[in-house]
Amino acid sequence: NRKKALDFAQSDQVDSKGEHTIFSQVKKKLESSKHRGMHINSADKKAWFVKFIGEYALDEGGLFRESLSEICTELKSHVLPLLLQSKNQ
Repeated sequence: NRKKALDFAQSDQVDSKGEHTIFSQVKKKLESSKHRGMHINSADKKAWFVKFIGEYALDEGGLFRESLSEICTELKSHVLPLLLQSKNQ
């Protein structure tokens, strides 16, 4: 649910419990499937299937890449306090 994650990020709050970000949504889904998506043996397979709620699109690889980009953006932001910024960034 990208809208939920975006609304939370714009509220300038910190997701310290991991409930509101795209990262936490993917994490919960992988945990519920016992991380089966991470056990892939082929380069053309994806770890998870992406469906953006309220948006029509087919995941032919672009949505998966977009979800990874958004997760990386969250990891670099103040919203998700998992990584600490260093002096040399």
